[in-house]
Amino acid sequence: MKKLIYAIIAALLCEITVLAGSIPEDLLSYDESLVFFGEVTSNSTNEGITVMPTQKIKGDVEIGESLSYDEYCPFGNFPMEKGKAYLFGYYNENNPLYVFNISSTDVKTLKILNKTGGGQEERMQDYLNNGDFEQKEVERLSKANAQIPTPSTAPATQGLPKSRNYYLYGVVGIFLILFYVWLFNKKKQ
Repeated sequence: MKKLIYAIIAALLCEITVLAGSIPEDLLSYDESLVFFGEVTSNSTNEGITVMPTQKIKGDVEIGESLSYDEYCPFGNFPMEKGKAYLFGYYNENNPLYVFNISSTDVKTLKILNKTGGGQEERMQDYLNNGDFEQKEVERLSKANAQIPTPSTAPATQGLPKSRNYYLYGVVGIFLILFYVWLFNKKKQ
């Protein structure tokens, strides 16, 4: 029984490891994600953060429209100052707003400051500097324009919005658990 519990814990840790460190790629690949420059208008550990977008990079962001988030995660150790420009990334309600301290708002030359050493900031910076986010935004808008139904062919109801494919991680986890149970039973014989 102990080994089964260890197998379950190992499977869960495997799932967490798969998800860790993919923030730049998630922001880049999910059509629903938002990436923008903005200024902090209010910031409280109890009440969350409110930001004012100043420049859109990717996603449906309205410039000048205040956005509030309950949770936020700054990359690096830096004090967030009201009125200072930061890079923000957000991809769904199950995740916090990600905040990057930047050297400028020019996507071609900006540097992400106060790096934590995990490599995510470097990848995010590379994607911005190389124009990957701009390319994904063009693709997203092209897809959205191609999928606009005409009034005569519009369906009565719309499907559910795309969500992350966590079920795949669950299937992998279940497979690992079954494998460890089989391995445990094989060793008993």
